[in-house]
Amino acid sequence: MITPQKPGNYILDPAKMSIVEKKTALSSFFDTFFSHKPKAKIISSKMLSVTIKPLPSLVQLVGDFNISVKPNLLTADIDAPIVLSLKIEGEGALGNFDGLDYSIEGLNVRAQEPQIVQEIRGDKVFSNYTREYIFLSDHDFTIPSRNITIYNIKSNKIETIVTPSYDIKIIGSLNGLKQSDPSKNGVPLIVWLIVSFIAGLASMVAVLLMMSKKRNKQK
Repeated sequence: MITPQKPGNYILDPAKMSIVEKKTALSSFFDTFFSHKPKAKIISSKMLSVTIKPLPSLVQLVGDFNISVKPNLLTADIDAPIVLSLKIEGEGALGNFDGLDYSIEGLNVRAQEPQIVQEIRGDKVFSNYTREYIFLSDHDFTIPSRNITIYNIKSNKIETIVTPSYDIKIIGSLNGLKQSDPSKNGVPLIVWLIVSFIAGLASMVAVLLMMSKKRNKQK
């Protein structure tokens, strides 16, 4: 079976096979002495011209697939690995699939090499694709959803699969403190600063007045 990788016009060379011919019937008495040896012969098929059409724009996969994306943990300690597993299986070839991009600013994300198993059943190709993405973080984060565009060979339609997003909680992170700093008991921080400044200014004025009164009494 040949699986096309790129669009274009291709020539398939003839398939050749060597066979051995052996006569089963004798036409004369002399054939028993001179024609008893088998003869080798090469047979070949015709040369084929094949045109591979390009995929529709933005299509990533061609086939009929089931797709799952799931992390091993939703809560983890600081810098403990969160492993996100991407699994695709079904009818179609997946050898050229580049995977999904999970780059997130501020996170250490590493994509493992994909594991691809393909098998032929009759005149069809079935594939199993697995790839893991490892996230390391010291704060809470969200694994975003991703889109996979598929040309479904059964419905002859373009489909978009949206993977789920996952909120990851990191135990011991500073997210909670950072979020609570801007306000205290529901009062904005700027209000607390203004009140503190006015209170400090009033205290300073009161001290100066007391010192001025003491000087006047001494005189």
